[in-house]
Amino acid sequence: MLLALEIGNSNIHLGLFKAGELIHHWTFKSDLTRSAEAYEVDLLSALRYRNIFPKDIGDVMVASVVRDLSSVFSALLRETFQKEPYFVTHRSDLGIKICYNPPEAVGIDRLLGVVAAYNIYGGPTIVVDIGTAVTFNVVSGDGEFLGGVIAAGPGLCAEALLQKTDLLPFIEPEFPPQVIGRSTQDCLKSGLTYGTVELIDGLTQRIADELSTETKVVATGGLADPLLKRSRSVSTIDPFLVLKGLQIVHKRVEKGKCEKKREQL
Repeated sequence: MLLALEIGNSNIHLGLFKAGELIHHWTFKSDLTRSAEAYEVDLLSALRYRNIFPKDIGDVMVASVVRDLSSVFSALLRETFQKEPYFVTHRSDLGIKICYNPPEAVGIDRLLGVVAAYNIYGGPTIVVDIGTAVTFNVVSGDGEFLGGVIAAGPGLCAEALLQKTDLLPFIEPEFPPQVIGRSTQDCLKSGLTYGTVELIDGLTQRIADELSTETKVVATGGLADPLLKRSRSVSTIDPFLVLKGLQIVHKRVEKGKCEKKREQL
């Protein structure tokens, strides 16, 4: 079985794949103050709950955008599973061409979302990932990552309003009864939720106009499902797109290893 980890700024997502299919998934909070031992307890507890043990894990693939946690998990995974985890980078065999300057500056989560979207849904496709940031990532029909757009996510906007204003409270991003708020709380909810939906609908339309072709829109990320059911532009919501991207890259990496061995015979 393959264990895939997506280490993000807000959450850590784990996926367990068997024969190419995602069979289990878990989410933990990202916390730089937690020890490696605490993360190890969470990880092993999650696996044991499904009657899965370290010996059952064949390979470990990791995508991380948090450098401090990368070092923590590198040592933790090596010790727990007695094998070297594979950290995916822009230099890995992703199966797409990266048209970005410089290529190492693009978050690996953005690239893996594009890898999965292109392999599963084809191109051209806009991948909208809603987390701490809202990212728009564009892949062409020829499998080229063309770049995209980065904006603040609704949670980040809520925190900024709390920190930079005196009277506004912190509000979780959830839809109010109607767009026109009749209390400060509902006004904030409307701005955070409908504002994000309109941001996504507006930018995806502008990107599609720039591409001058019919374009699919696939959404992923922790807030994709509750927010984008009200979107006019999103055609598909796939919450596990980055984990699926890790599985696809793992398959390519393993194929490359086999081909290299055959060449050496």
